[in-house]
Amino acid sequence: MIISAAQYEARRQFALAFRRTPRPDLVSVLGPRWSVGLEVRRLTDEDYFKLAVRQFNKRIGMRNFAPEEKQLLYNQTGV
Repeated sequence: MIISAAQYEARRQFALAFRRTPRPDLVSVLGPRWSVGLEVRRLTDEDYFKLAVRQFNKRIGMRNFAPEEKQLLYNQTGV
């Protein structure tokens, strides 16, 4: 799988957002249309992260582009 520089940077920004706070506003980090939805208040922080990763991977178009484990994501991106 070949990853473009823009995709790598998007993954790095995604990881940085979750490094700073457990529930980042993805619209402010990645731009418009990166919301995980409106019904996230009842989710735990870990469930929010997993939902965000699934949405992120879906938008990028690669199933395992970002792992559903924070530490693996941080290791992949060097965050």
